[in-house]
Amino acid sequence: EKSPSGLDVKLVTGDMEDSTAYPAQFTDIFADAQKGAFKNALMIHNAGSLGDVTKKAAEHSDPQILNKYYAANLTSVVALTSKFMTVFPNADVRRTIVNISSDSAINPLFNHSLYCSGKAARNMFFKVMAEEEPDVRVLSY
Repeated sequence: EKSPSGLDVKLVTGDMEDSTAYPAQFTDIFADAQKGAFKNALMIHNAGSLGDVTKKAAEHSDPQILNKYYAANLTSVVALTSKFMTVFPNADVRRTIVNISSDSAINPLFNHSLYCSGKAARNMFFKVMAEEEPDVRVLSY
């Protein structure tokens, strides 16, 4: 959809718990990204869920639930970022990646072990990426 300033915004929705659907979703997300068509590329990671906040850390025992949680809140972010970097591979495009984090990434919150650990993992992923990709502006807050 075009904004009054001519900015193109594209919204794509999907189930990020299902990592087998990522290739099709990512193709849809970047379908309009033609080489040389962009001066700036911005990726904002804001999606996230709390997980089961009725359980203490030691009570999370179902691997399927854990895999779905981390697929939606961590794996999808890493994989989508990788695709973003593939679509916009060099400094010809000013690349910015924003990770919306939380104080819970560094401070524990009772019954929020999945949320806190997911946010902490995302923060570290983007810290490493910022070191490895000096031409990419990486913001995590």
